[in-house]
Amino acid sequence: MRSEEIRLARRPGGAPVLEDFERGVRELPEPGDGEVVVRNRLMALGAAMRSLLAGGLGVVPGYEVGAALFGRAVGEVVASASPALPVGATVLHGLGWREHASGPAQRFRRIDAGDAVALLSGGLTAYAGLRAAGLRPGETVYVSGAAGGIGSVAGAIARALGAERVIGSTGSAGKVAALTERFGYDAGFRHGAEALRSAAPDGVDVGFDTVGGQVLADLVGAMRPRGRIALCGALATQLGGAADPPLDLTTVIGRRLSLHGFTTADEPRHEAEFLGLGIAVPHTVVDGLAAAPQALLDLFAGRYTGTVLVRLA
Repeated sequence: MRSEEIRLARRPGGAPVLEDFERGVRELPEPGDGEVVVRNRLMALGAAMRSLLAGGLGVVPGYEVGAALFGRAVGEVVASASPALPVGATVLHGLGWREHASGPAQRFRRIDAGDAVALLSGGLTAYAGLRAAGLRPGETVYVSGAAGGIGSVAGAIARALGAERVIGSTGSAGKVAALTERFGYDAGFRHGAEALRSAAPDGVDVGFDTVGGQVLADLVGAMRPRGRIALCGALATQLGGAADPPLDLTTVIGRRLSLHGFTTADEPRHEAEFLGLGIAVPHTVVDGLAAAPQALLDLFAGRYTGTVLVRLA
């Protein structure tokens, strides 16, 4: 069986361009004992892939030149030598950017097909972060990067968890209206300390930050005493911005603020809880594996809101 895939042709020297990607074809062997072959149906794109193209993201290894890219995907088992995953099962895995994924059944997790979009989105990340920050009913929540794949659903999750006021910011003036009109925020604005103070004159109880940099520094200044900030991402530097400014540690200490790093693996029960909320995930679907590199570049350029998915079949 022949299967098309997208490979890293060269390491980007700066902002990625189409020439950094190449299409390739490989022959898939028949599955050995305990192995499966999966026909990918949907795969997710994300801003963190910018760091993977550059060589790595923390403990996550980067993409290798000449090798297929990887990322979250959902597919259907089309050949199986594993009783745990029969032909026809829907599975979630990390071998996107290819028409077919193959390997030991342990690399694939069976899911309900109806949960595919939710599990490919950043919704679970948003839920885990808001839980890590100890969101309580009646609080004011602020989400930065609120038009992105994680931020676009974080506001709805905060509301479902009992937040009284939910505000969000974005780096693009053209996306501000979507925050209130599509994503359910009480107020939306372009990143900035003055705009944040205007939207939350009494301060912020829980911050969910996907941007870092100056946006995080502004958030610290807007927090109420004993406020909590979930540190989700650092798009300001991941997308080629300037280095992070120093945080005002005097404010952090004086207001008894807590900054929480987290991962979705911290609490396995969070997935079932998130899915149980039944939140509709804002998303855009791009058709065809060949269109994925351009779609990723468009995501980096801020041309999408919500989760971006590529439909392979």
